[in-house]
Amino acid sequence: MLDPRDRLLLFEALRPPLGFSFDRAVGTTFSLDPTALLAVPLAFAAFDVETEQRAPHDDSLALLEAVRRNARHVSLFCQAGRISVPARYRSLLTYLEGSVVEVTAPRDGYVFHPKVWLVRYAESGDEVAYRFLCLSRNLTFDRSWDTVLTLDGELTDRTNAFSVNHPLGDFIAALPGLAVREVPADTQRDVDLLQDEVRRVRFEPPDGFESASFLPMGLTGRKVWPFPQTSTRGLVISPFVSTGFLEDVPEARHGVTLVSRLESLEELDAGAFGRMRDCYFLSEAAEPEPVDAEPADQSGAQVEASGLSGLHAKLFVFDNRGQTTLWTGSANATTSAFDGNVEFLVELQGPRWFCGAERTLGSDEDGLKTLLEPYVPSKEPQGDSIQRHLDFLLDTCRTLVASLPLRLHVEASASGDNTWRMTMKRSGAHLAKPLPLSVTAHAWPITHAGRRSPCDLSAEIVAEFGELSLEAVTPFVAFSMTAELETGQKAEAVFVVNLPLDGEPAGRDSLVLREFLQRPGDLIALLLLLLADDEFGFMDAMTSSGDSEPAGPWHGFGSPGLFEALVKTLAREPNKLRTVKRLVNDLRKAEADIDAEAVARALDEPDAQPVATVALIPEGFDEIWQPVWASARALGVPDVEEASDV
Repeated sequence: MLDPRDRLLLFEALRPPLGFSFDRAVGTTFSLDPTALLAVPLAFAAFDVETEQRAPHDDSLALLEAVRRNARHVSLFCQAGRISVPARYRSLLTYLEGSVVEVTAPRDGYVFHPKVWLVRYAESGDEVAYRFLCLSRNLTFDRSWDTVLTLDGELTDRTNAFSVNHPLGDFIAALPGLAVREVPADTQRDVDLLQDEVRRVRFEPPDGFESASFLPMGLTGRKVWPFPQTSTRGLVISPFVSTGFLEDVPEARHGVTLVSRLESLEELDAGAFGRMRDCYFLSEAAEPEPVDAEPADQSGAQVEASGLSGLHAKLFVFDNRGQTTLWTGSANATTSAFDGNVEFLVELQGPRWFCGAERTLGSDEDGLKTLLEPYVPSKEPQGDSIQRHLDFLLDTCRTLVASLPLRLHVEASASGDNTWRMTMKRSGAHLAKPLPLSVTAHAWPITHAGRRSPCDLSAEIVAEFGELSLEAVTPFVAFSMTAELETGQKAEAVFVVNLPLDGEPAGRDSLVLREFLQRPGDLIALLLLLLADDEFGFMDAMTSSGDSEPAGPWHGFGSPGLFEALVKTLAREPNKLRTVKRLVNDLRKAEADIDAEAVARALDEPDAQPVATVALIPEGFDEIWQPVWASARALGVPDVEEASDV
């Protein structure tokens, strides 16, 4: 039964199993809110202890360390043109720029629509655990009713693969081939490892089910139709539905129930419901309370609404006497979902009494059915055909623009005031199809909407953004595309594209560290978070005099102090000190970048005010750190490269 009271947050679903830590992950989504992506590396860290004093997941230092530690090995593939403009830009997105890979479906006119996560967790020994999530939810802040299926398994030492896992391994392996731009080397290495190992993972089906199998769709260009020709009872839950799908839906001796969104049902004519026993839509009482919208980013530019509320779950349930087969995942009840979209479903089998159509739907007193209202089909469709035309036009244009071979070229400004000129250029290829005359485009870096510039997509120089501070340099560029019909009716699509940066100035990541580490005590607090050996140690580090300066450079906040924490880590988990060494290397590099910035400004502008430098590593720190690190090296702890690999 789909019990509305049984809820799971993605944050909780990604949390490492007891005794394991995050190693790497590959995810997919149709649409993406970059701010929502920040929650993923945070979920992989053990920073979810809430106390009366504070909630660590809201603490800036905890967020900094979680993102720095995990972002490098988070790879997210999303539909090109479907990244939304964040209402507020966060500097931590700098660490996630290499994590976002835009892709398209192999067949023109179709989309990349799967929502899955494959996560690898490692134990201090050699044991490796995997978790696979199959969702109906995008990585956004949509306030909708969705489903999530979680499968856990352990990597076995067998040589031969489990044949049932090949479709999942093949799907992960195919992702880089769908990218519209070059895939980062780290992403390709992680994909190679996960697609290879997952074939030897023994996944356990969810409690109550007898088997689970994987069904990726849209990679081969062939139509996929997994449903039986006939059944005894059926249930289809989908926010979007098409006439073609309903005409092909399997016949059921006792009928098929359809649950969808009211607006989707109203776009169908009465004849489309011929095989349906009954239809329902989500009651207004089940809709989430509206929240204050953020219609503009911090610079005043309008941004696209984050999207959906209401029903967004996708579920197909067909009974055959005492057995039931159930499919859940990303595919809607539409022709395009099974004819050419890239989708992912998991097929589950189990007894009808446990997961059958009636059991899944629930009753008028309990379960999903308590949130539903019956729908009576209308004779004439009630959808807005003009709006559908505009939406189709803009969807085509956004995919076209997001797939162009565009690059950002950055160079120091001739003015010598430590600013940078950023230009968007097209690298050789022309538009495969020109934009319709009724569509205009503008672009701007998401860090600075005030640099909004008209786009000439037929020219080599597509847009110029003028002079930007180092903080405003970013590969994330927002596009606004406006379509206007002769009747005067308009529509706008706003989206973000993650473009390659040529001539990227050094020190961008150093700015993030400088922003978060304003006082000597901030570094000590961050180190205590990093060295915490369990959630209780983390809680102690977070709640011990966090707002006061440390009593001495080797004591830190509260108890245990920094020196004690370093020595305890040396004795128990000396390899963990490599993460401290990486952080120290990063801070040394950041200080060098800050010094270089100050020197450059002094040479260019002798009378200018000096840059306010920040000592990121407090005086006296090396007195306790160097002996500890020397002891770790003597114990055989491998060194780390001088430049951070985060």
